[in-house]
Amino acid sequence: MKKVLIADDEEVILKGLKMLFDWNSYGLAIAAEAMDGQEAVLKASLYRPEIILMDINMPKMNGLEAIKEIKKLLPDTSIIIISGYDDFSLVREALKLQVDDYLLKPIDFKDLGDTIQRVLAANISGTEEEKAEHKKGLSNIGKMFEYIENNLHEELSLKSLSEAFHFNPNYLSEYFKKKTGMNFSEYVANRRIQKAKIMLETTEMGIGDIAAAVGINDYRTFSKLFKRYTNQSPSI
Repeated sequence: MKKVLIADDEEVILKGLKMLFDWNSYGLAIAAEAMDGQEAVLKASLYRPEIILMDINMPKMNGLEAIKEIKKLLPDTSIIIISGYDDFSLVREALKLQVDDYLLKPIDFKDLGDTIQRVLAANISGTEEEKAEHKKGLSNIGKMFEYIENNLHEELSLKSLSEAFHFNPNYLSEYFKKKTGMNFSEYVANRRIQKAKIMLETTEMGIGDIAAAVGINDYRTFSKLFKRYTNQSPSI
């Protein structure tokens, strides 16, 4: 059976993943557990697991730092991040480290099972071409999120992004819902308002100018969205 390492500083998460998920049905067994990043690196080197589930926010060494060290030791080990943080910068950093997926807590066992099946299928096929395609897909996702972040002032649509980054529109729509808890338009609106909020706090620009700078030209629409996503009214 293939070995799994679970790293999370919350004991309830460790126990839940260990006891409630049917690892055996996937031909997997829990080889080790870790409650901080340093322990995760040590146990990865000792047990050499094929799959690692890694939390990001852990003591001594955070999950991203631990992944960097583990990748040096075990470059072919598949790593799935499990995190309570839905943060673009963390997702981007994780993608740079070429992790296999990024799952948000609370973990949906169906999503976990689907992810593990994809990881195992890629490993069984073992071809460099398929692995390269998988990494390319993750890289494109990272580039797309970065593009959105840098072009909030432009018109953004699911169709145009699907074409530009070579994704099926239906897949991309489902991806946004799964990863962010929002559909595409909601995600873009939320990022626009979060950027506008920072600009309101750090610049002397007028509200109308800030709204236009994040791609919302109608003040009433901007005000309505601002209140929805911040529970506040926009003010200088």
